[in-house]
Amino acid sequence: MKKGESSPSAVSPGSRDRRDDWLAAFDETIAGLSAHRPLAGVLAGILSMAAHALEAPHGFLHVSRPPDLEAEAVAGLGAWAGSPPSELELEVEHGGGPLRRERYAELGAVLAVPIQAGVRMVGTLGLAFHADSGSRFGDAAVELLVRFAQVAALAFENDRLVGTERVARQQEQALRAATQALSATLRLPDVLAAILNELQNVVPHDTSSVQELQGDRMVIVGGRGIDLGVFLGLGFAAHGGGVPNSDVLRHRAPVLVADILGDHPYPDFPHAAHALSGVRSWLGVPLLFGNQCTGMLTLDKLEAGFF
Repeated sequence: MKKGESSPSAVSPGSRDRRDDWLAAFDETIAGLSAHRPLAGVLAGILSMAAHALEAPHGFLHVSRPPDLEAEAVAGLGAWAGSPPSELELEVEHGGGPLRRERYAELGAVLAVPIQAGVRMVGTLGLAFHADSGSRFGDAAVELLVRFAQVAALAFENDRLVGTERVARQQEQALRAATQALSATLRLPDVLAAILNELQNVVPHDTSSVQELQGDRMVIVGGRGIDLGVFLGLGFAAHGGGVPNSDVLRHRAPVLVADILGDHPYPDFPHAAHALSGVRSWLGVPLLFGNQCTGMLTLDKLEAGFF
C-alpha cells in the first residue's frame, strides 16, 4: 500500500471501546497539565500528528484572523519549516476545498485543505511527499486531513474565546469530541505515541509509560523513551504498599517520588532494571474514566527532585 492512500486500519468494536476509554482518560489528565499551553504549540502538535499519520515529511499549518496580525500562528515541517507556501494557500482559498497536486515546486504529491471557522476560512493545512517517493494522497487521506483541519480550527477558535469561560468550555468540549472522532481512524499504539510525544512539550521528561489496569496488575501498553520491544506487556503488582503504583490506584491521585534511589516509603521500589536506568525522579498520574481508574501514566526524569 502506498503512503497516504488510505487511512490507518480499522479496529474492532471491542478495541475501539477500549481505545475510547483511554482517550477520555488522557483528555482529562492532559487537559490539567496543558491548560495554559500556547496556541502555536497546540497547532505544531496537530501538524506533527497529521504528518505522522499520513507519513508525509513536509507540512505546514497556517492560521490567521486579519486584520489582527497578532492573531496568527504558523507551524512547518521539512521544506516548509521556514514559512508556508503562500501561492498554495491562495489556490486553496480560491478553490474553497481540498486541493491535490501530483507535483508541487520541487516536491512530490501535495494535499492541502482549508481550515474553516464556521463559514469563514481562517487558514490552511497541507502535506507533501518527497519528489522521488512515488506516493500519492488518496481519498481516505483527504478525509483524514480534513479532520485534522477541523481540530485546528476548533483550537484556534478556543484560543480566541478563552477569555469567556462559558464559551471556552463549549469549545473545549467540541475540541475533545473532534479529537476522539479523529482517533477513530488511528490504532491505539499510534494514538498513545502521539499523545506522549505531545506531553513532552507540556511536562519535560526523559521516559514515560502508559500502564493499563488488568486484574491486579498494571501492564505497560505504551511508552516513550523506553524499548517497547522489551517492556510492552510487562506487568507490575497494582496492590500492596511496597510500590507507589498502589497509592496512585488507591487514592486516585498523583504520586511523586522525588528520588527513587533516596529515602521514600516504598520498600519494593524501584525495580532492579528501573534502578539501573539512571532515572531519579518519578511521577505517577491516574487515568480516570468516570469513577473508574483504568490505569496510570508515569513520567521519569534523570534529575532528582525535578517534578
